[in-house]
Amino acid sequence: QEIYDDDPTVTFIMPFRPVKDWVKSIANWRNIRERLTKCSLPGLPRGRGGKDNELVYWYGRHVQNIRQFVENHPGMSLVELSIY
Repeated sequence: QEIYDDDPTVTFIMPFRPVKDWVKSIANWRNIRERLTKCSLPGLPRGRGGKDNELVYWYGRHVQNIRQFVENHPGMSLVELSIY
């Protein structure tokens, strides 16, 4: 929302990779998973994210929310960029 408020014609670039690879990266990147479980993020409340299926669900909803937001704001553009 804040990006849109700043510039309603913005192009949003969303780096994208298979969710299983993203979860593996989270598991291997120092203490990021622990830090995620201590936060309260939109769609990922405090205490969630310790299990792979919780992260998979959150990731999928996050991607869907971004796509839906851009669809609802026709001045915006979305570029989904595969990092592979």
